[in-house]
Amino acid sequence: MLTKGIEVMKYVRASAGRAGLSVVFEDTNQPRHDGKTIYLPKITESTTDEQLKDLMASTDHEVAHDRFSSFEVLKEKDVDPKGIVLFVWNFLEDSRINNIEAEEYQGFRENYDECCSSIVERIFKKSTKDPAFIAKLTTALIHWESNISVHNFPKMQLVTSKAIPDETLTNVLNNFSDRLIHCHKILDKRLGTEATYKLAIDILEKLGKECKDEFKKAKVDKKAEGEEGGESSKDESADDKEGKPKSSSKAEDGKAKEKDDEEYKIITLKLTEDQIENYSVTLPEESLMGKVGINLEPTRRSSYDWTLTDYDKFIVVNYPKKLGEEMYFRPNKRFLTEYQERAGSKLLAQENFAQQVRRLIQIRAKVQRQYGVKKGKLDQSRLSRICFNAPGFNERVFKNKIENKTLDACISVLVDMSGSMSGDKVFYALASTLLLNEVCTTLNIPVEIVGFTDGYSRTTDSVPLMFVYKGFNDLVVSEDSIKQYFAYSSSWMTGNPDGENILWAFDRVAKRKEKKKLLIVMSDGSPAASRGYDGLEEFTRKVIREIEASKAVDIYGLGLCSNSVSYYYKAHSIVHSPEEIPKNLIELIERKIINV
Repeated sequence: MLTKGIEVMKYVRASAGRAGLSVVFEDTNQPRHDGKTIYLPKITESTTDEQLKDLMASTDHEVAHDRFSSFEVLKEKDVDPKGIVLFVWNFLEDSRINNIEAEEYQGFRENYDECCSSIVERIFKKSTKDPAFIAKLTTALIHWESNISVHNFPKMQLVTSKAIPDETLTNVLNNFSDRLIHCHKILDKRLGTEATYKLAIDILEKLGKECKDEFKKAKVDKKAEGEEGGESSKDESADDKEGKPKSSSKAEDGKAKEKDDEEYKIITLKLTEDQIENYSVTLPEESLMGKVGINLEPTRRSSYDWTLTDYDKFIVVNYPKKLGEEMYFRPNKRFLTEYQERAGSKLLAQENFAQQVRRLIQIRAKVQRQYGVKKGKLDQSRLSRICFNAPGFNERVFKNKIENKTLDACISVLVDMSGSMSGDKVFYALASTLLLNEVCTTLNIPVEIVGFTDGYSRTTDSVPLMFVYKGFNDLVVSEDSIKQYFAYSSSWMTGNPDGENILWAFDRVAKRKEKKKLLIVMSDGSPAASRGYDGLEEFTRKVIREIEASKAVDIYGLGLCSNSVSYYYKAHSIVHSPEEIPKNLIELIERKIINV
């Protein structure tokens, strides 16, 4: 879900920070790790909940490798990147670092268990149709390891319990269970990696003794498939073709036998690209972890999908705290003069508006009492009931005080500050925020007022630009200050990528502890970002639909001289003149805060 997108970004970056790694979200779907940076695909409107969990679990897994694995050991051993030794080692090392990570990081334990359960199901579907030795070995390895790690990954074990592994392979693997459990307890990078490498070698050598005939038969059958009937053997000598008798020495026979034995050793098996991709839970590349964590299914993306900007690249200007680049603090006296002429002088006084709201709330918030109940404070006027022999009736001699908690609320106001808002629209928006700020300050309702557009930073292309006029933690911001802050930001009105800005504001208000949370979006039209339009409208609709469906935050669209909000928000109203603003806001507060 898109509403979780920013949280996932924060989670991934915090996890990577444990190993001193940075994170980059890019357009390509090639998750990888170069030793300093983890590269992940951008989050789009097509990204599913499962894929978001994959990103988190994959990053945690890669961080665990960085903290607990030593790939220098593999370099020293000169391990074949396509050999079965690396395949089995990678499986065992994953088991080791995953269990270490799960013991200290519960978030990883839950995400990895859920993500890999679905991956294992996909692997089993492929392996059951594949007669190759590596398919049988993969099923046996997963089944064996999941029983050992069941205390950390119970869902994985539940999935693997449905599979029926090869009995011979399973019997061999069971002999090494104690050694794998011991590996799970080794925290040292080098010692742990060497232990799992040695375990992989020992397992393969044991399998070579127990399963040599089966493996040999599989290879012979594979060769037979490529031979056409009636053809002469490629090993046939020139003498044979001429009808002359064969001549061979014992030495040649011995060499041939050694070569044959070497060919049919399981430990020398090489995997094809398809086998590595189909049967790896994670993908090693050239003895280094070239791809990140879990073997993710490719993300299907359309060229028209809107991608969520990396949360760290949002430009945020906080006026009350004086945070942001100096260019965003340039005065604009003309804006203030025009506001007073075209909107401010036509408004109902803020004090009168606040008084109206206060009286309305006082009526709703009057203390009520509940009488004739079985628990509470003793009600002397009903004490005579205890004299009656009427069970139930003679117990109801108490009263309770019921306090109305309608003011347990917070409000976030998100103002469109794009180029199309220039003129009367931005003045109406300012007038509305001044009224809301006055009311919320008077009634002690936490309120945040934020403007949004997009802009260009020194290092990035067009990204969302957020102007904080008043934060939740700013107890009092005066009317003159808010006017001044709007004037500052009025010089930077460009595009409006609504969906991304709404997510930013939602992420902040959703964390509040108040019972009622209201997000008011003031806008004059459809989303239109400086970096393009493709997919932005659908992205914005999806964001709003998810917020409305979650019911964690009430979202409301206030249209300014435009009915465009009616195409995006279920709850909305439209303002065409300054005189209409107080009435609309009163109705909004009645419906969303006071429940009239």
